[in-house]
Amino acid sequence: MTIKRIGAWVDRRGVGSDWRRWLEVAVNLGLTDVSLCAHAQDAGKPFDPFVPAVKLANIVKAYAAAGVRAHLMFWPQPRAAHAGVLLDYLHDVRDVAGDALTSAELDVEEQWTRSMWRLLHGKAVAQLYRTRWPSDLPLVVNGITAALPKY
Repeated sequence: MTIKRIGAWVDRRGVGSDWRRWLEVAVNLGLTDVSLCAHAQDAGKPFDPFVPAVKLANIVKAYAAAGVRAHLMFWPQPRAAHAGVLLDYLHDVRDVAGDALTSAELDVEEQWTRSMWRLLHGKAVAQLYRTRWPSDLPLVVNGITAALPKY
């Protein structure tokens, strides 16, 4: 078996002030894919990205120029306000990054397994993601196994 692609998840440092260092590490390791974390998993708090959308889009373009597929990773919450701001941000990144952005990932975790908000609002929020997701952007959903059917 031949390995054709190998990737890594990079925390907030991947989009921080030393993001070029992490890009260099990815290139030196021969990574083909990098998933960049766009915000903290602040349960119950408003969506608050680490960097403005234009900066993240330019980082994504730098990865693509170096031959590394860039993916974004988000921790969605079962709250319409959070989803709306996250989706607006994603669209802004996509508008600037274009095809350099390979996909985006929703990492569904405890917010979708243990939260009363999921029971009350989860279906409507999941539908919001379905209807407002950029139509040409692949969506990856992962997380705690118990959360996936609920999401």
